[in-house]
Formats: sequence, structure tokens, C-alpha cells
Amino acid sequence: MDYVSLRKTFTDGQGATVVTPIPFEGLPLVAADFDAAGLRSAIHDSQHHGQKYRDFTRRALAAGVQGYFVFLRGKRVTYFGRQGDQHTEWFPEAGPKAD
Repeated sequence: MDYVSLRKTFTDGQGATVVTPIPFEGLPLVAADFDAAGLRSAIHDSQHHGQKYRDFTRRALAAGVQGYFVFLRGKRVTYFGRQGDQHTEWFPEAGPKAD
């Protein structure tokens, strides 16, 4: 997900790629500073309260999320901000493997 260019890129395991626009109008610009607590709150509301994706997108931008990568096989999402800040969110019921 690239919020700066408002595009989503999907890549399958075979190397095929599809790029689609993020169709929402009236979104705020990506905030300059990364607000991890604000992002975690938006994620929580999506997971537990049925927040609509447009509302999540608006809140993520306000929290300084420039984009994110979803790793389906790794069961996590890594969000990143303009200054290199990152937050990794594990899928529900997933987490880092113990060594």
C-alpha cells in the first residue's frame, strides 16, 4: 500500500503484479510524524469494532503512515512513516516464533 501515490500493488507468489488506485476522495495528506499509538488504535477498531476501510485509511494517514506491506505467509503487516518509523502488527492469533 502506498498512501503517497494512492496506489495498491498486489503481487502473487509467481511474480505477477497488479496495481490499482486507492479510490477514496478527500483523504488527508500523510502526517509528518508517525503516531504508533494512533495507528494501533485504528487497527484495533478495524479488528474489533468493524471499522470501514475508508475510515481506517483516513486514520492511518493522520497517524503518519506512508504505506505498508502485508505479508500473508508471515501473518503480519509492517507500517512505515516518512522518517523511517515502523510498526509491525501480527495477524490475530499469530506472533513471532520462539527461537
